[in-house]
Amino acid sequence: SPWPQGWYDSYRVMEQDSALGAVSLLPDSVPGMLQALALSIHFTGGDGALEMITGCLNSDSSDFRSWTVLGALLTEDDPTGSEEAFLKAMDLASEADPVLLESLAYLELLSSRPENALNHALEALNADQGFVTATLTAAWALEDLGRSREAVELLDRGLGHHPRSFALMEEKVEVLQNLGMSDQAQELLEEMVRMDPGRTSARRLLGTHYQETGRHGLAVKTFRDLLERKPDDYWIWGQLGLLLERLGRFEAAEECYWEGIAVNPAYGWA
Repeated sequence: SPWPQGWYDSYRVMEQDSALGAVSLLPDSVPGMLQALALSIHFTGGDGALEMITGCLNSDSSDFRSWTVLGALLTEDDPTGSEEAFLKAMDLASEADPVLLESLAYLELLSSRPENALNHALEALNADQGFVTATLTAAWALEDLGRSREAVELLDRGLGHHPRSFALMEEKVEVLQNLGMSDQAQELLEEMVRMDPGRTSARRLLGTHYQETGRHGLAVKTFRDLLERKPDDYWIWGQLGLLLERLGRFEAAEECYWEGIAVNPAYGWA
């Protein structure tokens, strides 16, 4: 890979904090270090990424990695400028680069060009079959194209490379739910909770799934289990309150509402 190896190993599986940590330990002289650092700063919500990559381009405008990062930084605020940067990077890259191709695919997806997005994401996967972000982008494109069953197959292939990728599993759950495959979605959610009992996002999804499919007792239990682990989750306090209210348990519901408001006074429920 033309990117720093330790950084790329984390970035490709969406472990952005680990990627930032890995690249931060490298000296500036390592090829691609500054570009990787700028991209990680951007995706972890830090400041200064644009100034950093502008400096890279001012010192060497022939490095496709700098144009790739510039395109990624501009994706949401300046799609036209982003596309121009990606096309420049494509001209300069000597071979198919999964970071570049996936970043371009995501821009295409946001620009309502799902067919183009799918093609570029699949190109990224041809270069690196285990690139989790490219798998997700390709799955989103397939869903936009009305090809949700193919999206499930693609996500399963991604899970073959990364069986513990919760990002892929959570997306598969959503696709299964959209396909009306409720039992399969529930089985996967329950497996996710067993795999990592401390992972609150999986419990939240499972509780919401129980709630939406009429399994109210299981929903209440799941929300309460989650709140024992994360009592500051005001959204779950609200959902539990709404659920208890629908079940006629008004006093218990009111207690939940007040617990949620105590955590976040700005959040309210009708």
